[in-house]
Formats: sequence, C-alpha cells, structure tokens
Amino acid sequence: MPTSPKLRIANDEAVRLAEEIAELTSEPLEAIIVAALKERLVRERRRATKGQGEKRVVPRNAAIADRLAAYPVVDDRSPAEPAWYDAFPAE
Repeated sequence: MPTSPKLRIANDEAVRLAEEIAELTSEPLEAIIVAALKERLVRERRRATKGQGEKRVVPRNAAIADRLAAYPVVDDRSPAEPAWYDAFPAE
C-alpha cells in the first residue's frame, strides 16, 4: 500500500471534537480518528450493499423451505385441533 502524506485537519470543529473525545477516553487522537473512520466506513458499506442483502435473503429462505418440505410428514393431524388439546379440561 502506498504511503501518503500525513493527514492535516484544518477544521477547528473536527479538532475540538477529537480532542474532547481524547480527554474523555484517554485515547490518542490517532486512535480516535481511526475508530471514527472505521465506523463510518462500516455504515457506508452497509448502505451501499443494502439492496444486495435483501436479494440474497429471499433465495436463502426459499432454499430452507424446500429442504424442510422434503422431510416426511410424521403427524398429519390438523395443527388447528391437535388431539392432545382440550379446550375444556375436566376438573
């Protein structure tokens, strides 16, 4: 990976915010900036691939449904009225 010149922050608000976080956490400024950039990168990647994730879920769910449908029926009673359920139990 090519090296680049050192990052210089000319925005007073950005410097103030980073210094305030550094004071609260006792972390070095570099660590705070790296953490903030990583968090932002994760959010942006998630946003960029948001539609792609939805496209993968449906086929995966369909594949699971197909596998479950291949299992043999062990109990063919109606799920609405199982034989073991008594709405009015004897006292």
